[in-house]
Amino acid sequence: MVATTCRDNIMCNVVAPGLVRTPLADNDFILGKMLPNDPNPTFDAVSALLEPGNPIPVGHHEVEDIAKAVMFFAGDATKNMTAEVLDVSYGSAARNIG
Repeated sequence: MVATTCRDNIMCNVVAPGLVRTPLADNDFILGKMLPNDPNPTFDAVSALLEPGNPIPVGHHEVEDIAKAVMFFAGDATKNMTAEVLDVSYGSAARNIG
């Protein structure tokens, strides 16, 4: 996701989560793409696969975790912030950048 300053003085910020347990990720089609060699892929299996690679050993988020990050941007603490990306991925981005 890309965050940019929008025209007309509209503040634009982005929450960029890692894997989240939602119907978008927890369905046969997506799970089959994520674990193509597994005849019965599950969301928990994908999560377990990702867990050891994260600096904080967690493989996925629950929706409530991401809602808290969205609420941060909706509050007064960020009233003067724009073009920011809040990476909520248990440190997985740090692994890729470092």
